[in-house]
Amino acid sequence: VTLISPEQGLADLAEHLQLGQLSTASDNPLPYVLHLQLTSNDIQLRESLVADVKSKESVTHITDGGEWTQRLAQLQKLTYELGWWLMSLLGLAALFVVGNTLRLELYERRRELALISLIGGTKSYILRPVLYDGAVTGFVGGIVAAILVAFLFRSVAIPMQAFAESYGTTMPAHVDFSTLISIVAIATALGWLSAQLIGRFYIRKLARV
Repeated sequence: VTLISPEQGLADLAEHLQLGQLSTASDNPLPYVLHLQLTSNDIQLRESLVADVKSKESVTHITDGGEWTQRLAQLQKLTYELGWWLMSLLGLAALFVVGNTLRLELYERRRELALISLIGGTKSYILRPVLYDGAVTGFVGGIVAAILVAFLFRSVAIPMQAFAESYGTTMPAHVDFSTLISIVAIATALGWLSAQLIGRFYIRKLARV
């Protein structure tokens, strides 16, 4: 909350109009102004606050950005939804890519795996190195993805912040370290899951042969 006194408002008006200094013969007609900067972009929270402030008898006028602020909030919500869907699709693509890579590797090692199975190697023993390969592949891919995401947000941070400030609000223009760690962890888990599915399917097929 920032309090703007009538004197400060008059000085700001003079600076905005580039008039140097304004003075009034009568009392300063400008009212006291409270500038509220919200820490949350939640639409319902903002509307509830606006309604509560309007109900105060000492408040004569309130400006909250109106439809423009609502449009920005809806645009931000849409961006988040699209981001989650895009991340899900990319995760599914990573699952298939890692799985296909491991399938080709298992096909090249089919004679070796058949020999290990003949001399008593268990399915878990055969599957273990495949799981390691899948997890390592996912881990490396996750690191690359985290670096790309960090650079992407860094490159668009200034225009994104300028766009938000033009609507009188703020938007996060950085990625938390915990988010980057989550990307690496999810990629590693997807690599392990893909190896688990492909490895078990191929080993089961090998056992039939």
